[in-house]
Amino acid sequence: MPKVLLCLRGAAEAEALTAGLASRGMTVSRAATGEEALESAFASNPDLAAVETELPGINGFEVCRVFKRDLRTAATPVVLIGAASGRAEMLAGFEAGACEF
Repeated sequence: MPKVLLCLRGAAEAEALTAGLASRGMTVSRAATGEEALESAFASNPDLAAVETELPGINGFEVCRVFKRDLRTAATPVVLIGAASGRAEMLAGFEAGACEF
């Protein structure tokens, strides 16, 4: 069963995405901050991480950079979730190592 790490600020959005992913046979772990996302990822080695760009503490861009630098998570695809305000923000996400924005 694929493991997905979901890191979102909003509880309603996290619940909805968790339900949708679980209904497709995925195991979902959740984090509310960038620090929690990193801690969870290093402990559980998810198959995919979906991380919001605007997080308290470490933002989603930095979470993605750390994922890609650390051997435990370097191969984990990261999808950044956020309202990209323009091309520069999207490019920053891809430069951080995201596979999708």
